[in-house]
Amino acid sequence: MTFAMANAMRVFGAMTDIEATAVDDPNREDNIADAYYRTHCAEKAVAFPLWFICGLWGAHCFYHGRTAEGAVRAGLCAAALIGLYTSGSETLLGELAVAALAILGAWQGLDLFLLVPRINRFNERVREQADAVGRASLTDPNITVDAILIRQVQRPTV
Repeated sequence: MTFAMANAMRVFGAMTDIEATAVDDPNREDNIADAYYRTHCAEKAVAFPLWFICGLWGAHCFYHGRTAEGAVRAGLCAAALIGLYTSGSETLLGELAVAALAILGAWQGLDLFLLVPRINRFNERVREQADAVGRASLTDPNITVDAILIRQVQRPTV
């Protein structure tokens, strides 16, 4: 397959950007691994604004792969805001809502110090996946990125 054909397949959705990047390339493994890493890594320049603007809702957690934590934070924040809106701060439900918001605020403050190490760990995992994708592309040049990742997940750990 030529590069022009691969580019056309990418444009029409038959091939991903990562797969089209490395067609007929002598540095196929490095190019596929780098393209995978660039498209999947978490950027600190994105994570910090998410933390600042939507931190109580856990948007930055979703961004760097901590979806369970993000879901807990979003649910707790929604419940606290609904409880505060419907009952005011003078009732028991309102006091619980204020306490939940205080906990979320403290959690967000703690995340200021934990965000960089978490992004670094997430990017290390992405780099490992990218290297696996690059190595697998050498053994089977027609394999898709999704198939490589499925193989990696299904491989038993020793």
